[in-house]
Amino acid sequence: MSNLKKVSISILAILSFLIAFISGYFLKNNYIKENDFNKRPPDLMPFFNDEIIFITKDKPHLVFIANATRYTEDNKTYKQREKIYFYDGVIWQKYSEDMYTDSTLIKPTSLIPKWDIEDDISRVLKQSINGEAVIDGVNIKFDIPVIENEMGIRSLSNYTIFRSEAKGNISINDKVYEGNILYTRTYSYNASIESISVSAPVGINTEWLAFWDETGNFYNVDETKIMDDIKGEYKSHSIAVTKDLDQKIQKSFDLNIKKKDMSSYEIDMANPINSRINFEIINSINKNPNNKVVKNIIGQIEGEIETKDGKKNRGFGIFEYIYQ
Repeated sequence: MSNLKKVSISILAILSFLIAFISGYFLKNNYIKENDFNKRPPDLMPFFNDEIIFITKDKPHLVFIANATRYTEDNKTYKQREKIYFYDGVIWQKYSEDMYTDSTLIKPTSLIPKWDIEDDISRVLKQSINGEAVIDGVNIKFDIPVIENEMGIRSLSNYTIFRSEAKGNISINDKVYEGNILYTRTYSYNASIESISVSAPVGINTEWLAFWDETGNFYNVDETKIMDDIKGEYKSHSIAVTKDLDQKIQKSFDLNIKKKDMSSYEIDMANPINSRINFEIINSINKNPNNKVVKNIIGQIEGEIETKDGKKNRGFGIFEYIYQ
């Protein structure tokens, strides 16, 4: 190679580095700011949602589900809606609280006085989460050392969902429990997806689960069927995601969910997962008890998974279905 070519290549490399650096600096200082969301065009209505599902490893499996939604329809004021579902080993309880803010951050409330999300110094797909909830005199604290946003569920230009399977601790009135965690983060620019439930039947049928087997493998299954004449952001979809002990992620978009009776199901996950889950709902709560049109149930499940090599492992998790 001639000296001239070597110099040219060196110059190009230096220019590429400078462009990348300047672009990153520009983004950091001009776009990665909370207030920039308020500068977006008026036809975009930002919607953000964080959800933690925590289930203790030991029986009885205690369940803590917290959800914090922030959305705006005027690009000025955000409505923050918090919901908690808590199974204390005997009964399910439901709590909610609304407030208005000028921020996309999760603001403290009497229900959830703390929900802190700390970005890793690299700002690349890693956060740590800790928070606190207060319900009927019960103090709940959750601590997740790291989430890695390893499961991409949606990747549309205006609608993105990441899920993270993790381990962590939860304390209930100062008693500490180890457990399994599924953390979901949603970013959208259409606030209308905040409400799937409606006052009249529209033909939405969703079945979803998070399942951990006794060896530590994780399974996430989501299937939604929507009538052909229904238009909007929410579309029919099927996806199964597995995460094994080696952190390997596999996805299948071919599912067969069969309801065997009122409380038991069988789910076949096709290639490359090629596994089957049989489970039974052992307790549940109606998320919308006053809505006669929408049936939205979430509950605890126990069951067995049969892998493609014929091995069978017991497991437990969470199941939710929406019929409307």
